[in-house]
Amino acid sequence: MRNLIFGFVVILLCSCSRVLYDISYKGETNYKEFYIVDTILIESPVRVFSEKYGGMFVLSNEKLKSYDGKIDFFMEPDVFILGFDIYRDLDKGVSKTLIYPDNGGCKLEKSPIEINGLEVYEYPEGVRFVLALISTNRYHVKQNSPVYFNMQIEYSKLFYLKLVYPLCQN
Repeated sequence: MRNLIFGFVVILLCSCSRVLYDISYKGETNYKEFYIVDTILIESPVRVFSEKYGGMFVLSNEKLKSYDGKIDFFMEPDVFILGFDIYRDLDKGVSKTLIYPDNGGCKLEKSPIEINGLEVYEYPEGVRFVLALISTNRYHVKQNSPVYFNMQIEYSKLFYLKLVYPLCQN
């Protein structure tokens, strides 16, 4: 009886779990899994960490005022996921040709803005960001860490996420 109950629990857990990524998936043959799109300027940029949902994000100070405590806020078009290491996300051949001119990261300051469940830090004015698109599957494989955004998206191999990498030349 004990083995039967254990077997039932294992089957139940396996059937209810959602696999967010496939580590062996190599992408579609006609699409790359990572694109560098452009550099962008975000007015009054802040870095936000959500204790509830995980993930570090970059957005404008003005956008932060509309935070409603829901996960959908982090999926809005003007909220970007903070990328941690552009060289890790790039394909091996491309990573040798890219020069990412960041001299060790940004000097962030703790923001006076206090929002329950969020840690908020301000970037210096005028900081630019490298904007990139990464397939959701690759994001889960490459960015999986204690501070990554664990979004629940069905058909994750079909979508791209917007990541930004700060260009802080301190």
